Amino acid sequence: MLGILYDIHGNVDALDAVLADADAVGVDRWLLGGDYGTPSPHPRETLDRLRELPNATWIRGNGERWLREPPADRPEVVETYERFRDQSPPDVVDWLFNLPAQAELDGILYVHGSPLADDESFAAEAQEGE
Repeated sequence: MLGILYDIHGNVDALDAVLADADAVGVDRWLLGGDYGTPSPHPRETLDRLRELPNATWIRGNGERWLREPPADRPEVVETYERFRDQSPPDVVDWLFNLPAQAELDGILYVHGSPLADDESFAAEAQEGE
């Protein structure tokens, strides 16, 4: 059974609860959809826990991209990433930044955000021109 995790944002306590539930129902492979732990209070603990998962496919979210390419038009994001710049060692930042933007599993394309951009989501209702 495939478990799908997105937007953990370093919430280790919630992650542990979800992983316990997933174990109870037999999840045996994972799609990890980005925004794992940076910036947050517990980025290393989050990554360590996720790295323990068997059969995991990782993709990059905007949070991982922003480690190297913070959005110039969002100064609050730039400030936050600057404040937490040294949370992860350079080799971990390199690894996270270089994760693939998408993965296909069982004929289904997985992305963070949308196929157009990792920080652009789908509207709840159909939009004109889209």
